Amino acid sequence: MEILLTAPDLATQISERQLQDLAALGQSSSDFLRELLVSLRTHPAQNGGQVIERYRDHPYAKFLERLASRELLICDRAALASQLMGTLDRLIAEELHRQRFETLMARPQHPTPVKS
Repeated sequence: MEILLTAPDLATQISERQLQDLAALGQSSSDFLRELLVSLRTHPAQNGGQVIERYRDHPYAKFLERLASRELLICDRAALASQLMGTLDRLIAEELHRQRFETLMARPQHPTPVKS
């Protein structure tokens, strides 16, 4: 999200598939990230200040303000875009993996019969 506050126009590079994958995660933070991405794609913002103003009454407003106050170490736009894509893909993959693991762990365990 920090990258989107620095370069909100990069939201246009997020694919529909990535948005669908975010929606499938079903978590409040991923739902908000998806909401932010869709909003920036539909109604582009010129800078982070416009994004913060747009979400001023949102429950995540303070979080966005804290992120906006941090200094990004990456200035190159291509590097920012690459970082955004990589982070988003990693977030989706790790959460899907965690959900799959929890599903497997929730299955009843059948003891292996001991041969005598």
